[in-house]
Amino acid sequence: MKLQKRMDLKYLKIIGALLIVIIPFILPAQETQEKIADSLYQISIDYINVNKIDSASTFVNNALHYSTDNNLTFYEGKSYYLMGCISQIKNQSDSALVHLKKADSLISSTSDIKLKGKINARIGSIYRTLSNYELAIESYYKSIVYFDSIGDKLWLGTIYNNLGSVFYNRGNYYKSLECFQKSTKCFEKLESKLNIGINYNAMGLVYRKTNNVTKERASYLNAIKILEQLDDSPHLSNAYNNLSEVYFDNGEIELGLETLEKARLICENNNYEKGLCAYYAVLSYFYSKQEPVDYKKVLKYGIKGLEIAKKINSYKQYADACYFVALAYFETRQMEKARTMLEDGCEIAEKYGYIFELVRLKELLANVYNELKLPQKAYETFVQSAMYKDSLSNEDKIKEFTSLDLSYKFKQQQLRDSLIQVQKVNKLQNSYAKKINSQKIFQLILLFIVIVILIITIFSFIISRKRKIQTKILNQKNEQINKSLHEKELLLKEIHHRVKNNFQIVSSLLELQVRNITDKEAILNIEEGQSRIKAMALIHQKLYQSDNISQIDFYEYASQLSKQIASTYNLDNLTIDVETSGIHIDIDTSIPLGLILNELVTNSCKYAFDDSEYDKLTINLALSSENNYILEVKDTGKGLPDDIDIDKMKSLGLKLAKRLAKQLQGTLKYKFDHGRSFIIEFKDTLARKEVD
Repeated sequence: MKLQKRMDLKYLKIIGALLIVIIPFILPAQETQEKIADSLYQISIDYINVNKIDSASTFVNNALHYSTDNNLTFYEGKSYYLMGCISQIKNQSDSALVHLKKADSLISSTSDIKLKGKINARIGSIYRTLSNYELAIESYYKSIVYFDSIGDKLWLGTIYNNLGSVFYNRGNYYKSLECFQKSTKCFEKLESKLNIGINYNAMGLVYRKTNNVTKERASYLNAIKILEQLDDSPHLSNAYNNLSEVYFDNGEIELGLETLEKARLICENNNYEKGLCAYYAVLSYFYSKQEPVDYKKVLKYGIKGLEIAKKINSYKQYADACYFVALAYFETRQMEKARTMLEDGCEIAEKYGYIFELVRLKELLANVYNELKLPQKAYETFVQSAMYKDSLSNEDKIKEFTSLDLSYKFKQQQLRDSLIQVQKVNKLQNSYAKKINSQKIFQLILLFIVIVILIITIFSFIISRKRKIQTKILNQKNEQINKSLHEKELLLKEIHHRVKNNFQIVSSLLELQVRNITDKEAILNIEEGQSRIKAMALIHQKLYQSDNISQIDFYEYASQLSKQIASTYNLDNLTIDVETSGIHIDIDTSIPLGLILNELVTNSCKYAFDDSEYDKLTINLALSSENNYILEVKDTGKGLPDDIDIDKMKSLGLKLAKRLAKQLQGTLKYKFDHGRSFIIEFKDTLARKEVD
């Protein structure tokens, strides 16, 4: 596929170069310059379409210099438009805005209505990204005039959808609903099921804000009915998430949980992290509404949503998750944590203009300040919350939106009138030009077609021949590579199998040796050594059984190892909970990490449990914010004495665990929090090599 793209790009370059050489011989000077500029412009678009941004930038700059040197204002404007598109792709919003405004001024008198609409639509999207909603609305309204005049339903539907989102974020729900409805009508004419489903889901959110439960439920069901026809579209999960909230609010708990589970499966199957973040938000919402409230689960799912939102830069979801996490902290009397979370959420919500989220964050923050004995801050925050809340519903705000809307509509009408006049003038000019140049254009088109057909025929033959040769060579090389890889994989699996067998032999020899020893302490030391050997043998067994011979599934390994150790100490009532989020560990890290886990689990089984039904062992492996790994082994034991310094303990197991943690460029820490907890923060092989 990549070879195909390279050949196509090479082909485009050659064709473009030939046209640039041939065109001057068959066209007058002005038309020659326009054709050359247009060729450079089209090649730039082709590079953008195949995501070759650097190459596209080169051709756009060439097109801009050529257009400027030859006073081709229209193509100069088109070049600036492409430069704006490229800057937007690179997330350079300020640069994109400068280029697009320049393009808009240069093509103001052109008859290319669609290009004018695209420019203003992109300007609107950039203002929306910068949270400058008023200028975004103005630019979107301008683009609507242009696309409406040429009947482009695809662009109209897209822009009305964007406008609906802008009005929604600003709290103008009735205007938002109107835009989503107009967007839906455009997409219905195009029979675009995906966009229709997305709009129905968006309208459901608007109805939720206006407390119209009946229409909210109907909108989500309509979205689901349409999106279910699209082969497990990830957008379907959004509708399921939202519908489950309606069921929960109506007391239909089982139906709500069933619907929410559908959302989770779709998100995981499509690796749709934004939808998964919404799933955790709904779970937090659900548990916050239970009687009694399960704040432990509110916190658990709120933190999961928070982590995903931060990872994918979904700021609205981040602000929403901050609220639920802070609510759990507040209700469990962890006021400083609640304060930190709420202040962070308020900062995000204020920055991006999420008024609804800001209102409830501020309300809760005021209560937190009050609990922390900060009455002045509590009062100020409560006043701010009230002001934001009023901005969503008060009459002055409605009048402001109405005034702005009338202003935009007046500007739209002026633009339409101006556009109609320009179109009339252009129509007369085009008609006159067509009569003069019709014969010449026909001859040029005929000659151009002959040349293009000739070029295409020659290059098609050359490319076809090269592709056959290259395909044959590639197939031969691929066969050799696949054969070699298969042989190496079998060899490595056999090595892991033999290493595992050797470890088992050593373990058996130690077991035989124990029979001849009477010293209990010596027997205990040998059995501990035997346990460590089994821990390493289990790693090689997992590598041998896995399709991926370079990594092990830590969940499977930790589960099997901990059960193996628990059975050794006859802890039949022990509850083992392993949470690893699907993490796989490379072989160079898994050996020392497996030994550390063996020591810590063994330590818990020896000293923490009395084989009661309340015994619990928790193993949690996760990624930290610095992309280090954090392994926590927690039990329900009574803990170490307060005056014990873990760094000075003489326990061989803990010494070994600490030394192995250091080998992984990590640390071993101990804390007591409703049970003993050993925490190891470490780096994987790749991270350790970067440090070295």
